[in-house]
Amino acid sequence: SFTLLVFLTPVWLLISSAVLLSSGWPIIVRIERIGRGGKPFMVYKFRTMAKDAKIREHEVYKSINLDFRRLPDDPRVTSIGRSLRRCSIDELPQLWNVFKGDMSLVGPRPIDVAMALIDPKYNLNLKEMRPGMTGLAQIYDHGDLTLSQQSGLGGWYVRLWRLKLDLAILFKTIPLIWRGHGVT
Repeated sequence: SFTLLVFLTPVWLLISSAVLLSSGWPIIVRIERIGRGGKPFMVYKFRTMAKDAKIREHEVYKSINLDFRRLPDDPRVTSIGRSLRRCSIDELPQLWNVFKGDMSLVGPRPIDVAMALIDPKYNLNLKEMRPGMTGLAQIYDHGDLTLSQQSGLGGWYVRLWRLKLDLAILFKTIPLIWRGHGVT
């Protein structure tokens, strides 16, 4: 991860400038997630939503039931944020999480703290492994999987983990990002 952080510094600076010029500070946001052993940690991402996104959250979700799926065409996402999300570039700061040891490159999807409180079974996949920047849930989810389905893929990954599986996931992630399908 350190090598990737150094190699991608010019890209990081370009993205930071774009976020700053389009919507100001902060450039990077910290989001609490559940990690290995059920411990909370902060995930880093480039900010893709408007500054008042948290305030507008209730307004956006009050009339829909997506079974905890991402909202298509979320009005809180900025124009630069849509571009960053399309290629999962907003996830690059998670390389710092990998470097710190909170995450790995490949693993089960990190779990939202609120979701873990609502239903602790979503947190089971992270008892043994660090969450990953990419994984089965990320390469098979294009916004249409429920959290239960994502958790099922995470459980499958934990039970069948092999280095060969990690390599296959990494090789499937690269073309998804290149084609702009995103793995967020």
